[in-house]
Amino acid sequence: MPVQIQLKNQWNGLPALKSEHTIVSVKGLHNSLSIAFEGQLNPVFTAPNIPPEFTHGLWKYDVLEVFFVRPDGSYLEIEIGPSGHWLVYEFASYRKIADKNPRPLVYTYHVKNLIWQGKLEVPNAWLRTPVARCRVNFYQIRTSDQGHEYLAWRSIPTIEPDFHLTECFTFLPT
Repeated sequence: MPVQIQLKNQWNGLPALKSEHTIVSVKGLHNSLSIAFEGQLNPVFTAPNIPPEFTHGLWKYDVLEVFFVRPDGSYLEIEIGPSGHWLVYEFASYRKIADKNPRPLVYTYHVKNLIWQGKLEVPNAWLRTPVARCRVNFYQIRTSDQGHEYLAWRSIPTIEPDFHLTECFTFLPT
């Protein structure tokens, strides 16, 4: 049975408009974790001007991000964009990158009328521990006329967005 969560607040905990919410569904499969989502894009959404592939610096554009923090404090960051770009980084601890080599990611996406739908498969081997033992957070970065908007599943109590504050993450509901 999939777990459904909503990104319905801004990164700092202030509520987002209902039309801006992103719905995420997480389901454990035999060898992977399936993540499906649907959310709104702004008319000015941005993407890298290169073919869809592993793309460093993707957080500068419109993305959905998911972080998985293991019991030892190391964590995995996955970002996906509405034009098919992605990145996967492995961190040893707070912002200390352990691996940023390109990894293949099974990711399908569709954008119609500024509604972005996507699905990705995260191999269990990438998590290195059962997902039930990982603390998790989801974010969406969207371009707007004023700069960027940031949605979060679990908010962060900072003046500026810092999505690597893993102490703010929590376990997926069961």
